[in-house]
Amino acid sequence: MRTRDWRRAHKFRMRARAERILITWGTPSYPYPAKKFARKMADNMQVCSRCCCGNPRRHFGKETIQERKQKGSQADSLVDR
Repeated sequence: MRTRDWRRAHKFRMRARAERILITWGTPSYPYPAKKFARKMADNMQVCSRCCCGNPRRHFGKETIQERKQKGSQADSLVDR
């Protein structure tokens, strides 16, 4: 069973990682408040919802990767018949 110390260590490790990521994302004209925002970001590292990181259906009307894989597997099964 994991102890409280183990959970705390991982929480601090993820906060430090989030802070490093936020510092690299920042620019001189718009620096991220790294320490404050890293506490929120540490639980879920994917905070970006822009077009490069988000759902392609929402941003471009395209199919998701899973849908393309499913269509590919259905096409393969039709060829085998």
